[in-house]
Amino acid sequence: MNDIFISYNREDAATAKIFADAFTREGLSVWWDTALRSGEAYDEVTEAALRGAKAVVVLWSPRSVVSRWVRAEATIADRNKTLVPVMIEACERPIMFELTQTAELSHWDGAADDAAWLNFLADVQRFLGRAPEAVERPLEHATERPHKPMFAQNKIAIAVLPLVDKTAAQDQAELISGLSEEIEAVIAHVGTYVPVHHDAKNGARDLAAIARTLDVNYVLDGSVQAKGQQLRITTRLVAPLTGEQLQTSKFDGLTEESFELQDRIAVAIGAELEGSVMAAEVRRIAELPEDQRTAFEFFLLGRTTALRVDKPSLEAALALCEKSEALDPSPAETQAMVGWCHALLYQQGWSDDPAETKRRGIEHCRLALSGGEHSKGVLRIVSTAMCCLGVDLSAVDAAIDRARAKDLDDYTLLSPSGWIKVQMGGQPKSAMALFDMALHLDSTSPLVAFIVLGQALCNLTMRNFDDAARLANETISRRLDYGLAHAIHAAALAHLGRIPEARRALAAAPPETPFEVLLENMRDPNERALFADGLKRAGATLSDSWTNVAVLHASRFSWEATVDRT
Repeated sequence: MNDIFISYNREDAATAKIFADAFTREGLSVWWDTALRSGEAYDEVTEAALRGAKAVVVLWSPRSVVSRWVRAEATIADRNKTLVPVMIEACERPIMFELTQTAELSHWDGAADDAAWLNFLADVQRFLGRAPEAVERPLEHATERPHKPMFAQNKIAIAVLPLVDKTAAQDQAELISGLSEEIEAVIAHVGTYVPVHHDAKNGARDLAAIARTLDVNYVLDGSVQAKGQQLRITTRLVAPLTGEQLQTSKFDGLTEESFELQDRIAVAIGAELEGSVMAAEVRRIAELPEDQRTAFEFFLLGRTTALRVDKPSLEAALALCEKSEALDPSPAETQAMVGWCHALLYQQGWSDDPAETKRRGIEHCRLALSGGEHSKGVLRIVSTAMCCLGVDLSAVDAAIDRARAKDLDDYTLLSPSGWIKVQMGGQPKSAMALFDMALHLDSTSPLVAFIVLGQALCNLTMRNFDDAARLANETISRRLDYGLAHAIHAAALAHLGRIPEARRALAAAPPETPFEVLLENMRDPNERALFADGLKRAGATLSDSWTNVAVLHASRFSWEATVDRT
């Protein structure tokens, strides 16, 4: 098994050799086809090398994007989760790879000290598990470390058992193994959870005994059955120590669709699991006397409370997070949640002192990011908070891109990345693609209304006013008191010339909605002017400064400067 398989078009062979030589100098084993490709049948040796490689480096160029061989190799690598793409010449990648983070090395001539090459090399080494930070010790040693149930490393532990094979031929071992890996990976992506692998055998299982042995309160169990080419997979999430069954799911598919089936099931289980387990945790924590709760338990209560996104809930969440900080002031996640609560209070006009609320939001986000930039949970919270605070977004945008590049399968950063890009301006199509994918992969998220709202804002900036009005109204049906949804709804209707409806939509917004703060968060002056013009047509009173200035004073805030001062 080689470390790297290089996929390239034969006309790019000289560039492929530069990459192969550079990887070899770093001690990595490389397979690449130095012979001209003839267009004959897919060579068995090539296919074996492709499937056996730990990483498939695809060299995208105008020639490789139209090569059926390169596209096929990239597709197989993507399916096997070994794809590491790099751009060697400007081109439009195949659409299915447009949202895959891709290194830009079109300028690189093989120099060993080139900064972009070194960054790409470091990413490849992390992908291969060669860099120390690539090893997630909590996952690797979860079953070896004694811990209080649920709170190893401030994470909720879930035992993932292999499916019971109920097929007559008992021949689904590969599917079962692959699905267990996919589910564990999805659980780990959520950030609050840690999967604990357990090699349970077929047959009767004492789930309570397994839970006690692994020191967990939640177990994911299931089975696979077959009828001809048809598969049915059933999963259940239980709390064996209390006898509570939290979730049951059934999935149907065909045997030849095993890879796609694994992905679909794992993502669906992950999305449903977060809500089910968190609801059970909140019920459990609520029964504890307050003086027996841990910092993490106060944080979980605060986070769940904040997700209602109204003034009383955000204020209650802040009080809970303050209790968490009193017990343990160090977690970046708690700082991020405090920043998020302040950001929403500021954006929605729910603060008696907006300037101070904004200052606190910025300060807590700064502390969270400086202490936990590589935590995806922190990035998710901080990025959405910063979108509400009118500050420069370039640094957190780059941090999210780096996080997504390290874990191409993580769907949890799609929506935050979409919000960053639509509010930075000039990227509505890219942002829309991120929101569409987030909604497709995580349609049961408790924050799905905000994904839909992001789609509405994208359509507004793209002047698709019918869709903007429809999607904003859909958000309103989910969160009646959210001012931004009413503002987009009113502006879109006004641009459609439906002025009476636009005025009614504006009047339906909460009276404290600070429309100028909402405009402050639109960093692109042209997109801000479009939004402001729609609001004015709907009857909002705005000062001319919101449409005339090229850069708002609030947007000059340097996030990088705050990080440097830490």
